[in-house]
Amino acid sequence: MRLSAILFFAVFLLSSSVSLGQKNDFCEQMMRSTFKIQGPASAGSVFVMGKPVADKPDRAYYVIITAAHVLEEISTDIATLSLRIKDENGYQRIFHQIKIRNAGVPLWTKHPKLDVVAMYQPMPEKVDIPLIPITLIATDEMLDEIEIQPGDEVFVAGFPLGAESSTTGFPILRSAKIANYPITPMASNPVFLLDFDVFPGNSGGPVFMNSQNRFYKGATNIGISRMVLGIISLELRNTEQIKTMTETTMKHHKLSIAVAVHAKFVRELIESLPDPQ
Repeated sequence: MRLSAILFFAVFLLSSSVSLGQKNDFCEQMMRSTFKIQGPASAGSVFVMGKPVADKPDRAYYVIITAAHVLEEISTDIATLSLRIKDENGYQRIFHQIKIRNAGVPLWTKHPKLDVVAMYQPMPEKVDIPLIPITLIATDEMLDEIEIQPGDEVFVAGFPLGAESSTTGFPILRSAKIANYPITPMASNPVFLLDFDVFPGNSGGPVFMNSQNRFYKGATNIGISRMVLGIISLELRNTEQIKTMTETTMKHHKLSIAVAVHAKFVRELIESLPDPQ
């Protein structure tokens, strides 16, 4: 079986990737779309979404999304993605090398102000990636419609300290609660906080909602609210300056709070990418 990267940008039918039924389907889809990326001395999380092909809305390009510092901390031009294929025997892990720089020049597109990057990426044949469409990225209108608020439960997929949920390289799914106010508008609140103990390796992982029969607008709304809310950026810490007669040191105190960038800015990055030639 040939596992090397194909030389063109693969496309798949979105209609076959986002057919969601039961409550946990979206959690499964997001876990299958999240992967570990590694360099010589660092690791993080990435997730993959689909950008529709111009004039072919039923097809999409693979786009890798992660925190900017995840790629910046990989010192080499080549990084390793831990991908998965599925056959009659179940899932198998494959290690796939990707080019993130060309002679030291980054190949990714970075948000000018926020810790987010996106880049097209060819994928090996038969790789298991359910392409989540960018229409599931939360907008201000979507969040206001469901009356999102502090204390709402969300989910995070990633690889804390490089840990995995299986021998085939699936991420660990964890829950968190929104810990800040206000949450919108995103233009003036580009990040939000999560009551969530974040570790190295979580950076770049997706934050998403999968809420059943949510109460808003004064009634219980039957159905499931599914959307990608953001991307894990960093850990919120309190820094203390300690001075003595001979030196000044900085001590960082862990607060068990994660900072996430709103997914709206992920969508803006994806939409800004020119179609690959």
